[in-house]
Amino acid sequence: MTHALIIGGGIAGAATALALGKAGVTSTVYEAYPTGGDDVGAWLMVMHNGMDALRAIDADKPVIEASFRTRDVEYIGADGKTFASGPMGAAHPDPDGPRTIKRADLYLALQGELERRGGKIEHGKRLVSAEITDRVVATFEDGGTAKGDFLVGADGVWSTTRGLIDLDAPKPEFSGVTLVYGYTRDPSVPTVQDTCRLITGGVVCTTSPENETFWAAVVPGPPDDRPWLEVLAAQVAGTDIPRRVITAEQDDVLATGIHHLPHALPRWHNSRMVLVGDAAHLSATSAAQGASIALEDSVILAMCVRDVPDLERAFAAYQRIRAPRAQRLAEMVAKPVRTPEEARENARPEVRAWLYEHEIHWNEVIVP
Repeated sequence: MTHALIIGGGIAGAATALALGKAGVTSTVYEAYPTGGDDVGAWLMVMHNGMDALRAIDADKPVIEASFRTRDVEYIGADGKTFASGPMGAAHPDPDGPRTIKRADLYLALQGELERRGGKIEHGKRLVSAEITDRVVATFEDGGTAKGDFLVGADGVWSTTRGLIDLDAPKPEFSGVTLVYGYTRDPSVPTVQDTCRLITGGVVCTTSPENETFWAAVVPGPPDDRPWLEVLAAQVAGTDIPRRVITAEQDDVLATGIHHLPHALPRWHNSRMVLVGDAAHLSATSAAQGASIALEDSVILAMCVRDVPDLERAFAAYQRIRAPRAQRLAEMVAKPVRTPEEARENARPEVRAWLYEHEIHWNEVIVP
């Protein structure tokens, strides 16, 4: 039986292991960190297309249980008044999405489902090199090795696998901004259930059924030791809802630098190694699509391996299917929304229908 080495136990890694398992391919996930998913982590949204990918591999239920629905979007001015609103993906038949969830909870949901199915996850395994012979042999920082028929690089922004596939692959560059995010249960924060609120002043927030508000904002500069709440308070001075969110009593406030690849990767694979998720393409946080696109990658890769006998041809089919969609997303989010008129246009469900209404049919045969 074909066996895969999956580098990285995050969203893409765990989902790839689940998808390959459904396709009849065994795998072992190698996670660099000693434990997985136990940090606070940023929050994210699994959009309709991400939920569709999870349903294709029967992994939607544990994610639904660990998340809450956020169906609508509101664009709000500095004065606190809504100037555009609507459902996210109005024509989509998905009864469950989109879902809001902390990144760590998504890791844990997928890893837990993988372990429930008998999947293997080894922690403390940081990849340093890989050699291709008749199979592929991975070497880890602790000196251990592992052999498989192919290797999947699900190792994120700072992917080691990316450089092993292509020595000239572009390296991530700092975008110039830091994502600051937090969580508050302060009752003074104005909330609307089942709604993601994009507010003039740069704050995005949504509230769980338990009245925990998840919020995020982008700040110019690196993720240093600045007092983030003070920086944000100055940045949103003169606004209504953003000021109230930032000045509320906070449970957690964290920051992470945003990086991007300066150009699209020309090669996602070689004869026995292939990339998924952020290792292959980086989606801007403003798109709320990083997790969903990664989940799509995982399922389509498994289908290609299932249906195309030769691995390199299977990987080529996977890149042929996935790269144009990733590039279209990159081009879409490269166009910033600067005015209320542009926000109203962006809020129309049909603008992102090509994203949200994407469906994966597991029984469809991939043709190389």
